[in-house]
Amino acid sequence: MRTLLMTLAFATAFGAMAQKGDHKTKSPEEKANQRTERMAKQLGLDAAQHDKVAAINLNFAKAMAEVAKIQSEKDRKGRADVLKGNRDTKLSEVLTKDQYAKLLQLREEHKSKKDADKDKDKEGSDD
Repeated sequence: MRTLLMTLAFATAFGAMAQKGDHKTKSPEEKANQRTERMAKQLGLDAAQHDKVAAINLNFAKAMAEVAKIQSEKDRKGRADVLKGNRDTKLSEVLTKDQYAKLLQLREEHKSKKDADKDKDKEGSDD
């Protein structure tokens, strides 16, 4: 019985460690490509817009990868905010007014959902 319990304990521990290993960090190129394809689908980008948005997203993803290395949270957040502002300025020049408005709306919806999920998690942990 004791052997069985030890075997189950080891199997559970190793299974949990293996699951954590499945979360591979995406490269800036993968992140940019994923973001571009999502935007193309959601905003209906034409071919020229797709290429320009892909370049903007790639530059942003590469810059954010460098920002992630900054030790100070305050400095990291400040630099990230500047990069996001620059990205949005460039996107506003490529997208139509309707596409850009829809992008902002989608971001706001995503943020609201994320905040609601955080609140739900916080309520669940208070039990």
